[in-house]
Amino acid sequence: MNGVGYMGIEDTADRIVDIIQRIGLIIMLGFFAIVLLIGIGDLIFGVNETIIIQNNTFEPSGAILSDDADNFIFVWINNDSKTHRVVSDDGKFDSGDLAPGQEYIFHPPSPGVYHYHDSMNPSMEGTLKVSDLHDVYSGFSGV
Repeated sequence: MNGVGYMGIEDTADRIVDIIQRIGLIIMLGFFAIVLLIGIGDLIFGVNETIIIQNNTFEPSGAILSDDADNFIFVWINNDSKTHRVVSDDGKFDSGDLAPGQEYIFHPPSPGVYHYHDSMNPSMEGTLKVSDLHDVYSGFSGV
């Protein structure tokens, strides 16, 4: 043979090893990118607790968040067929009228307990507790 267009077995094996190494590197970089995006996602989008409004109830009616994150939020989503209005008992937040399908976001200014109700249906009540990790893991079982 004149050598043009001919690859020996060793050359083929070297190319296969090179391709496998490149694929491994791509997979590893993809994995690290996903891990990084998940970590950054909490920083960008915040840690949140979602409260669903449906059938004239808040679900869950009690929620806990840890204050170790600077950007945690509570989100109420009105999945009911009528308008609701989420209001804190002490006046610290007020969702305004929430038509079906709308949501309200509350960013607690500090740790504490926040009692709230639906001003259009006062029998609907709930409680938020924002605490540090020590309180959450020291046996707090509800709000």
